[in-house]
Amino acid sequence: MLDEIYLRLLVELIPRSVKMTQLDIKRLITQFNEGSQAKAAYSELIKAIYNDDPDSNIGLLFGQHLYPSTLCDLSRALMTSDNFQQTIQLVEFYHFTHGVSYYPSIHIEKGTLSLALTYPFKIQTNNCQKRFCAEAVFSYAINSLRETLAAHITPREVHFDFSQPSYAKDYNSWNCPIRFNQPISMISFDDTFIHQSLLTRNKVLHPIYLNKSLDNWRQSERLNDLEYRSICLMMQHHPHAFTSDYLANKLNISVRGLQKRLNKQGTSFSHLANLARRELSKIYLFQKHHDIEFTADILGFQSSSGFRRFFKQEFQQTPAEYQKSFAHHSDMSA
Repeated sequence: MLDEIYLRLLVELIPRSVKMTQLDIKRLITQFNEGSQAKAAYSELIKAIYNDDPDSNIGLLFGQHLYPSTLCDLSRALMTSDNFQQTIQLVEFYHFTHGVSYYPSIHIEKGTLSLALTYPFKIQTNNCQKRFCAEAVFSYAINSLRETLAAHITPREVHFDFSQPSYAKDYNSWNCPIRFNQPISMISFDDTFIHQSLLTRNKVLHPIYLNKSLDNWRQSERLNDLEYRSICLMMQHHPHAFTSDYLANKLNISVRGLQKRLNKQGTSFSHLANLARRELSKIYLFQKHHDIEFTADILGFQSSSGFRRFFKQEFQQTPAEYQKSFAHHSDMSA
């Protein structure tokens, strides 16, 4: 469940041009506390801000305040980890408890640590939401590294899967190349600090923050969306989770129960699998730099030709054409 502090921070930063009375704000926060409406309240507020100004830099303004020491219990658990590798593992295992609209993919290869954002939970995510998420999450990543490891840490480069906004110069504080119109939003760093102990590590407070965060999530677990949890498991445990038996076992329900609950929500196992495969294909082709044959196999396709057909249906281009487009835009920077 997304912590209330993020909504309260967003409320504090609402532009004056977005008309909200104190009563509206009070109702928004009250609704948020009901748990089942948390994500809806948060996303509706973001939507209202961008409806007022589609070119708003609210993601960057919001991100400026995202330091782990000032945020939720999970964030504090991350910063009190023993080292950054443990922090990465916690993000991979527990990010789903916040019910965020993006899925973070962390990859380490050839001296580079990269964090990519994908959006597997809806058929389509609009550019404003992508911009808000990427700006806020990447700001948080930079702030966290500087707060827990060293103040001088700077990204190698940033890729955004949206066009260059009018305020692109505001990204200059990150001191790295910024590239737009990319297949995936991704920030990368030198990986030399991976095994370094965190300055903020605390063996006593760490389990307290982590357990408190998990307790809060368990209290609202019955309100959590089965569709959301299923996709998260597919993203984490592919290709095994692309079978209903494996997924049902992970969810601790029967295959029949899984099918009935998904049908009740107006969806299907195959639809959720396609949403996950669509985003995973970008992770493997562009973040992890795997070839088409490997990507087809890891995503559970029987042949690379089957994967190519799926990819073209989803992106209106073949994987090769999409990769060429990515290379064409790779020299764009702010």
